[in-house]
Amino acid sequence: MWFEAKSNKKGDLFGIVRNENNGEAYRLTYENGTLSFGDPKQKNRPWKLLVKGVEKEKWNHLVISYAQATGPAIYLNAKKMAQGGRGQMGYATKFDHYHFGAAVHGKGKYGDYFDGKIDDFELHNRPFDEEEIKRLIQGESFNGSLVAFNDFENVNHRELAFFDPKARGKGYLEEGKTLYLQNCTACHSKDGITPPINPLSRMFTKHRMENGGDPYGMFRTLTYGFRNMMPSVQLNPTDRYKVIHYLREKIIKEKSPELYVKF
Repeated sequence: MWFEAKSNKKGDLFGIVRNENNGEAYRLTYENGTLSFGDPKQKNRPWKLLVKGVEKEKWNHLVISYAQATGPAIYLNAKKMAQGGRGQMGYATKFDHYHFGAAVHGKGKYGDYFDGKIDDFELHNRPFDEEEIKRLIQGESFNGSLVAFNDFENVNHRELAFFDPKARGKGYLEEGKTLYLQNCTACHSKDGITPPINPLSRMFTKHRMENGGDPYGMFRTLTYGFRNMMPSVQLNPTDRYKVIHYLREKIIKEKSPELYVKF
């Protein structure tokens, strides 16, 4: 995947969840120009891989290649920077429960949000050697082993930004509410109406959105951040729009229609 750190703040780029209830995961964390990868809650045989000298405000290409015989290896911009050991991630590790941009601290609990951008995440079902990683950074596709792909920048806004209650389905706004409560209430109030926890955060029913109150303007704010607000890269584009439509339709439109920007 590609990533760009905006600041030196501690934040998780990526995690492979082992036990969501206990917040156990193999976490890829950025802080002060250093990447660390490991499971901080693993009590038996704890381990951590470190990569130093990561430049902020610059796009970097990152690969974690895992093989049972050799363990995890980290490549930054096609250069091998760290090598783990056999058995460090366990032979029964499942790679189907992963997340971006924040750490899972427990069931429905998130923290250590990454202050930056993430793009073009690929998950493959095999390890890669150094020559293949050099081809990856040049944009070559390995479709035969590709399991999942997340494109955070190239988004079909025409499809996602327009809200049609009939087309979206009954539970769409409720899903947006759940995502809002899980990801936004460290700064904003739970009901979106009462004064926010963070005094620098906007009140949705009192303050006009300075970066745009239309769906696309709000998407830009969630994607790139605005002033004191950090970007919400832990949410994929579809989920960002769910949060946006929940705020627009259930909070702003119903409680302060004068602030609702028609789209």
